[in-house]
Amino acid sequence: MQRMISRRHGLRRTAALLGIIVSIALVGAVPSARAADNGHWSIFPTTVPGQLARPYFQPLLVPGVPLSDSVTVTNKTDTPLTFNIYAADAFNTPDGGFSLRRRTDPKVDIAKWISLPVESITVGPQALQEIPFSISAPANATSGDHPGGIVVEATQGPVNNNGALRVQTLQAVGTRIYARVRGPVLPSLAVTQTHLAVHQGVIGLLGGKVDADVTYTVVNTGNVRLTPKAIVEADPLIGSGKTLKPKDVPELLPHGQATIREHVGSIWPFGRLTAHVTASEAEVKAQGQGSQWVIPWLLILVVIAIFGIWMYRRRRNPDALEQPATGTPPRPREPVRA
Repeated sequence: MQRMISRRHGLRRTAALLGIIVSIALVGAVPSARAADNGHWSIFPTTVPGQLARPYFQPLLVPGVPLSDSVTVTNKTDTPLTFNIYAADAFNTPDGGFSLRRRTDPKVDIAKWISLPVESITVGPQALQEIPFSISAPANATSGDHPGGIVVEATQGPVNNNGALRVQTLQAVGTRIYARVRGPVLPSLAVTQTHLAVHQGVIGLLGGKVDADVTYTVVNTGNVRLTPKAIVEADPLIGSGKTLKPKDVPELLPHGQATIREHVGSIWPFGRLTAHVTASEAEVKAQGQGSQWVIPWLLILVVIAIFGIWMYRRRRNPDALEQPATGTPPRPREPVRA
């Protein structure tokens, strides 16, 4: 019995040790910033003497021709820090945010083209370190934008116990790389999954104005990054509609997308309401639409009830409904004698 209990405890300890989950928080450098910074360390393009600081890398690549550059990592703490350093492909989150893949994710695009001399570095307290790297697009690389980044990830982080599961959080920051392979530029957009959700309320059920939420997805179907604007128009079956102010869509990477929700208030549906969405940037334009029938059920029930009462009264006393409401029947006129 004691041996069985010991074995169970051993299995639990093994599960706890094997149950460490690494969670990475990636912070991409925004175009207006000079570095990806979490307050403890940062990473940014190395400043070239005599030139302005770069917010991100933006190399122009020729297939088969390598390009060299370097990235700078700073340690803002008073103790040495050790990092994993790696290249990552970029992607859009569901709401259109810029994000970089984790170290353990497969490298499928520009991350495969980037060569770093080391996989880990140690930066002294209040110090910085430059790391050279090279990018070489293969001969079969497609033209257009290939976004990615270089990430520094802490090798240690806080561990939280959740039963038998230990969760370790590793912070990471990454600087963006907007690489473009020379060749044809083909910008293109699509608007998909346009849905209309109508909120009638009591007023709407009686035939009055309604509110609606329009949800749609803007997809970058081209080979260059785009920052389009979207305009939503809500049109009833009869009468004038309502046009919302243009909406700034987050930067969309090639094959990236963003799902957006907008609210339309106080509109007369008149039986059916249709939402038209137009996304555009420069000469590129795409459209999508969604519609929904809006039926004033309470108004219909009231009309049916009134009609039913009228028919009921008519069947019970048809003569009373046909007689004049007041006065007496007119007397017959006497013939006129000559």
